[in-house]
Amino acid sequence: SLHDALPISSGTAAQATCAQSCVFAAKLNATGTAVSYATYLGTSARGGAIAVDATQNIYVTGIVNSGGFNELNPVSTFPSCNANLNAGQNFVSKIGASGALAFSTCFTGSSGSITSVGSLALDSSGDVYVAGLGFPTLPLKNPIQSNPSDTEPYIVGINPGSSSVVFASFLGGVQAGEADFINDIAIDSTDNIYVGGFGQPGVPVGTVYPPFPVFNALQPGSSGTVQCPANPCGQGNDAIFLKVAPTNAPAAAVAPGVLRFSAQQIGVASAALPVTIFDLGSTALSVSNVSVTGDFSIQESCTTVTAAGGTCPVQVTFTPTAAGTRTGALTITDNSAGSPRTVALTGTGSTATATD
Repeated sequence: SLHDALPISSGTAAQATCAQSCVFAAKLNATGTAVSYATYLGTSARGGAIAVDATQNIYVTGIVNSGGFNELNPVSTFPSCNANLNAGQNFVSKIGASGALAFSTCFTGSSGSITSVGSLALDSSGDVYVAGLGFPTLPLKNPIQSNPSDTEPYIVGINPGSSSVVFASFLGGVQAGEADFINDIAIDSTDNIYVGGFGQPGVPVGTVYPPFPVFNALQPGSSGTVQCPANPCGQGNDAIFLKVAPTNAPAAAVAPGVLRFSAQQIGVASAALPVTIFDLGSTALSVSNVSVTGDFSIQESCTTVTAAGGTCPVQVTFTPTAAGTRTGALTITDNSAGSPRTVALTGTGSTATATD
């Protein structure tokens, strides 16, 4: 947003002037000593990420804050870039190798956060994928999560040539009180999507952080599985990393990844605690078996979980047979990749103490 400070490419720029605060895209020569192409986009907008494909087409994403943005062959099911701008709109644009605008659309309302400007990656088919943080107005396509909170991370895949959506989903903690953020997105040679960011649960003092659903996790339990000590409640944030496969299939995730019971008298059953099974896939999940080991028992189980963020609780109780730390495992067998999956169980057995 340099406000007419760029050496704009005469006759080839997608937009030659900037009236207020604009997105810009610029190309340097091979030695980095001169600008060989530059253009503006919009009248009050902000760029967030840029990518270039093998034939030197330029892709830009960001946020539109007022009308007058450059729309071209927009996706018909998405909102206009020049309407409902109270909170801004996220956009993605393609500039052809010749410098002319080839495609430009908006797709969801922004949260207004710095992370809302988005990140961007290209797949092997020429589709562009954008990730960011937005309001729950996004039209979905084969989603892995369809029940957002007020603001939620999203992934949108668009084919600029046909102005069509190939994938659109919310992504993140699906439980009340959890706020998650996507900072970057990448795509590998077989079109698996990778996103990275962080979780920042916003819960009242004295309550426990809601767990983020995990799938084949390297670290199954967050540092936030402790009481929030003070306001503002920012302690315990964790990095999050997710891989999204380009397949129409179920995907079982669990939360929490570690289930911890309070100290319990030997031989006395505890109150039940839930482990929630999520289907973070685009088809229904079938659970064929749920079992436990150690001093733990299942009180309620699951058989089918609906797609796109559907949930089903498994209720577990703890009856210690000896004093001290007791451990076990909850094993869930299902019809998704990576099955079976396990949740670590832990509790403490204690003996009754007489007092006056």
